Amino acid sequence: DKKDAVTVTETGSITVDKAGEIETYTAKMMGSTGSSFGSFYATSNNTVYKSADVKANHLKIDFVFYSDATTRGSIGSPADSDFKDVYYPTNLSDANFPHRNDTRFKKTTILATDFDAITDDTEIVAEAAGATATRIDGLDVADVIAFTTNDGTSGLFRVTDLNGFDAAGDIEIEVKIQK
Repeated sequence: DKKDAVTVTETGSITVDKAGEIETYTAKMMGSTGSSFGSFYATSNNTVYKSADVKANHLKIDFVFYSDATTRGSIGSPADSDFKDVYYPTNLSDANFPHRNDTRFKKTTILATDFDAITDDTEIVAEAAGATATRIDGLDVADVIAFTTNDGTSGLFRVTDLNGFDAAGDIEIEVKIQK
């Protein structure tokens, strides 16, 4: 007995999530209150701003760097209350910084070699999920920190150099961020 062959055709759509592109910024140096480097970093244009430039650029600034014997190297959000009230009371005053981007951070367990291998936003987005800290203290060379900016852009930065735990301290970071 021969059976009839039946062909079934269905139409529809399949959505495939594609990993997003990233920007990689290398060797961005930031300094504490007494350093010759600027303390304020904007991820959107990969620029470090000095105190004198804060007022004109406050809408762009996502990170603030500070170092002393207690914090031992900190990067935080301009919205972090200690940065505003303790470390940079003049620069982050309401007059100079009427809008503070509320960047959130999370320390990761990503190794330096794994950081170097990241070429799209898949791991960046996964690591930045759940970032809730307004500041990370006690940074060390090779630390990888996930962050989400005020506009929802996710990224990672790796500490590549850290010098001095005082007002003249500075930090060098490498950044990978969603385009």
